[in-house]
Amino acid sequence: MKITKILVCLALLLTLAGCGAAKNEKEFTFKVKFEDSTSKTYKIKTDDKTVGEALQDKKLIEGTKSSYGLFVTEVAKQKAENNDYWAFYIDGKMAPTGVDATKVVAHKTYSFVYTKAD
Repeated sequence: MKITKILVCLALLLTLAGCGAAKNEKEFTFKVKFEDSTSKTYKIKTDDKTVGEALQDKKLIEGTKSSYGLFVTEVAKQKAENNDYWAFYIDGKMAPTGVDATKVVAHKTYSFVYTKAD
């Protein structure tokens, strides 16, 4: 009987410890506007520190690293062609930082918009 109680208590403690680990997980919205003007919205849950890390972990963005940060060349399997590029937005406004320098903030909306070169 005592062993059963001890095992139940141990299982409960492990469950509660697991809940605490997810405490740092944040959720945000990620929107993509493609070249053909269609769009797709994702709900992202992550404990990564930056938006770039979270989106790379989910395999939603790819790019090349430089001294300026990550230059995103592909979003949701669509590559930017020619001199076109992916513009990064936070809550509908052009982001002041790159995706790999932008800290995850819960309930924000982060977007990439396919942008034609002039």
